[in-house]
Amino acid sequence: MKRNRYFISLGALLALFALGAVVILARASADDMLQQAARLLADAQDGHAIVEVQIDTPQESANGKVEVWGRRDAGAQGEPAFRIEVLESSKAEAIGMVAVGDGDQVWIWNPQKNTVYVGTRDELKARMAEHREEFDPADFDHPEFNKEEMPQSPEEAAAKLLEYFTAERNGSDVLIGEGGDETAVERLRLIPIPEQMPEEFRANGGLLNLLLRSSDSALMSAEYSGGAVGYAKATATLLELDIDVPPETFSFDIPQ
Repeated sequence: MKRNRYFISLGALLALFALGAVVILARASADDMLQQAARLLADAQDGHAIVEVQIDTPQESANGKVEVWGRRDAGAQGEPAFRIEVLESSKAEAIGMVAVGDGDQVWIWNPQKNTVYVGTRDELKARMAEHREEFDPADFDHPEFNKEEMPQSPEEAAAKLLEYFTAERNGSDVLIGEGGDETAVERLRLIPIPEQMPEEFRANGGLLNLLLRSSDSALMSAEYSGGAVGYAKATATLLELDIDVPPETFSFDIPQ
């Protein structure tokens, strides 16, 4: 149960990171640097990152560090490949866990229990759906999305998000990464437009702060703060794009 809640928290943080990436697209048409960020995100075919995550809500607090690899269009139908390794965690049961997907097959290694889950992407989705009843319904109280209305391009995503948020520059800074390396970054702030936000989101409040790498405008950090639901932050202390990640990265040899 606790392990499952950890993955819900990690999933929420990854979603927050993705939201930050989409927000960048929302400002791309207004600024040359963000135009470059949009192109960078749209064109990248693979990548590698080390990400520090922190979450603090009325229900739980957790932090950790994960290393991730990804590649687009790896599966037969263009599904992505991924590898996630938990390097550090305040949740002891999560330390050392590895999740790998090659676009079709998925492996989840739990060294604490000495078990490996093996299945297809569709089987994993079905299994996760079966276990939703174990959680408080509020954990899954998400709006239903009409796939036909989902943005099909960065421009459409920008237009949609700008209906709800105002984005502005907020100075520059230096991000300390792996090994003490310093990375120059630009600060952005995303401010909700109260009269446009759905009531449940308006009541929560809060701001989203972003850090973009000065050299290429890559998203390095996303932070949610000042809201009633708590605090969350995800920061890439290492980010590499289009590095030709070896195919064997997205396979898993089951231990004895």
